[in-house]
Amino acid sequence: MDDLTARGHAYVLEDVRGTLPALYDVWKQKGSINPFVMIWPRKAVQWLGMKTNQSVGFDMPADRNAWPEFLAEKALKNAAFALLLTERKGNEIVAILETQAGTSSWHLPVEDHGNVEVLGEPIEQTDIDSIGLLWRPTAAEVHLAAAR
Repeated sequence: MDDLTARGHAYVLEDVRGTLPALYDVWKQKGSINPFVMIWPRKAVQWLGMKTNQSVGFDMPADRNAWPEFLAEKALKNAAFALLLTERKGNEIVAILETQAGTSSWHLPVEDHGNVEVLGEPIEQTDIDSIGLLWRPTAAEVHLAAAR
């Protein structure tokens, strides 16, 4: 068993929680966040001409229809243990972390403060949102989520 698999979902979850403040920094600088995916590989992978076992990131294609194939290709090529997809959906930034153990997601509302939009406090959810590559909710989980 490789090191990341042994540390598991909880390890990556804490890693992501620790980097959430960076989303606020990017928003303050740019007033937007371009869609991107971060991948935590199970083993060392080639990235930018170097071998690494750290998380690697990619900007998502402009054409949203290309996202499923792009995500699947990057997940396979980079031996994905975990994926974090971050994008703007309506009036919020949504970040979804997915491993085979389940998902955690954060919804950061985009709030209108007069002449400027700012990100509000994140709402964290477990096994509600999914990317659908490494984990999918069961019918029971979908039913429970709809009832909430």
